[in-house]
Formats: sequence, structure tokens, C-alpha cells
Amino acid sequence: MAMARNLILTVVCLLSAISLISTFILGTRTVDETTEEVINALSNSNFDDWSPAFISTNNPILGKTLPSTLFIPLSANVHGGDPRNVTAYHIVPERLRFAELVAKKDGTLLPTLLPGLHIILSNSSTGLTLDGVDIVEPDVFVDSVMAVHRVASPLDFGKYGNTIVGDEQLQNARRPR
Repeated sequence: MAMARNLILTVVCLLSAISLISTFILGTRTVDETTEEVINALSNSNFDDWSPAFISTNNPILGKTLPSTLFIPLSANVHGGDPRNVTAYHIVPERLRFAELVAKKDGTLLPTLLPGLHIILSNSSTGLTLDGVDIVEPDVFVDSVMAVHRVASPLDFGKYGNTIVGDEQLQNARRPR
């Protein structure tokens, strides 16, 4: 009888220890840490692997999630530059379904994870573009925290990312590439 009690007590203590350890190891990530991990994972992947990398690193099991929208290019033609910057420019820190993008006014600036740079949303009778690039597959993945859309080609933060948008930039952003 005493041996059975000791065994039960040992099992309960072991389960308590596992629960305590998992609380400290799993699920403690901050939003900033999640953001960093998302950017690292995507910048070390090709565009075809962005969606699974994004979904697996922005996972609530690991801690705080980053409410966000990811624009994944179909084309592999990157405009050069640091892969981390290219990645950060393709992520908007707000979950936006396609219907929410369409509802935005022409010329809306969408903030990105690349500090101080924005994507120009053009919404006209010819359709919706981001920095002049068409969204070719809207709502590829959407949940309560994130949305993933496919765009025809990489977004060019060197050309469009400025926070001050002039008429020429807006006109160029409306022209499909």
C-alpha cells in the first residue's frame, strides 16, 4: 500500500514538474521575439517556403503571435538587398483579409515591418495593386491572427517604400508591372 502511494506521489510530482517546465519553456515568447523569428525564418527561405515558415513560426503554442498579413511573391526575381529587409517589407503588422484590402481607399499606405516604410495600396477601377503589383491569389490562408496573399512579383521597397508619397509615385504604383 505504501509502495503504491509512493508511486502515485512520484507520478504526480513528475507531471507537476513537466507542467512547470513547459510553462517556462513553451509559450513565453513576446511579440517582438515572434517578429524576429518570423523575419529570420522567411529571410532564410525561398518564396515557395514562406507560407509554411510564416505559419509555423507565428504559432500561439510558442507564445505571443504577430497579427499580420504576408504578401508572398510568385516570381523569384528579388530586387536585391538584404533578405531580411525584403522579408520585412512583405509583412504588414495587421491581419488584413482581401475584402478588407479592397475596402481601403486608393493611395492608402500600409505599414510594414521594415521601419518607416510603407506599401502603397492602389484601389481603382482597374483593380487592386500593392506598389503596382497585382494580388494574384487572395486569402491563401486566413485565421484570426494572420492572412497570406500571393502577389505577382516581389514588392520593391527601394522604389515605393517611402512614407511621403508624391503624385508620380502613386501613378507608378497604379501601373501594373
